[in-house]
Amino acid sequence: MVTQIPIILASNSPRRKELLERAGYTFTVMPSDCDEATDIRFPKDMVMELAGRKAENVYKKVCADHAGTEAETQPFIVIGSDTVVALNGRILGKPVDYDDAYNTLNSLSGQTHNVYTCLLYTSPSPRDYAAS
Repeated sequence: MVTQIPIILASNSPRRKELLERAGYTFTVMPSDCDEATDIRFPKDMVMELAGRKAENVYKKVCADHAGTEAETQPFIVIGSDTVVALNGRILGKPVDYDDAYNTLNSLSGQTHNVYTCLLYTSPSPRDYAAS
């Protein structure tokens, strides 16, 4: 079901954009600039935490941008997402360069690994703006 409520994707990921477009959604991209540093070592917990941070970061930006305007009372949806790959229980970070990407893919070749993804969304009520 496609909604008429404005959707904001808190990501610049080409893959996430493609998935929403293929599903028929119209949306705006507003990448999160939240701190992604974490001491969490369990992949499931990490993706949930980071997806939540991203959604909250963009939610607060939108609320601040619309404070005191007519748009302040309009509903919207923010989608935050995160994905990690784990091999033998160890979270593999994002490759920093070509060689790192090659080595990461090589380590995954022929190995069973897990991919964890979390997709969270938030949609404020008008009174939430006042609390921001």
